[in-house]
Amino acid sequence: ATSLPPPPLSHNFSTGHNNQHRLLSTTSNHRVLEQRRHDILTHALQRVNDEGWTEDAIATGTLDAGLPPSYIGQASSATSPFGSADLVAFFMEECNKNLS
Repeated sequence: ATSLPPPPLSHNFSTGHNNQHRLLSTTSNHRVLEQRRHDILTHALQRVNDEGWTEDAIATGTLDAGLPPSYIGQASSATSPFGSADLVAFFMEECNKNLS
């Protein structure tokens, strides 16, 4: 019985490696963005008493988190730019975490 030669590795290996690297890079970027989102919203919650559940509170929270002014309005959740609804949802998530 004759055995078939193995498939070439160079092209398939390279593509798989690049995809794996892209996946790891995307996962790492996602973690960084989620941490940044958490920091911004945590600081923004401290401003709600003075500024309300507003985008101004989020903007101030961005600066309070130590991020440069260029980050104001550029942060985003998984689906949309930050807004007051994100701040309220974050507050509810944090309250639920503290209950458990």
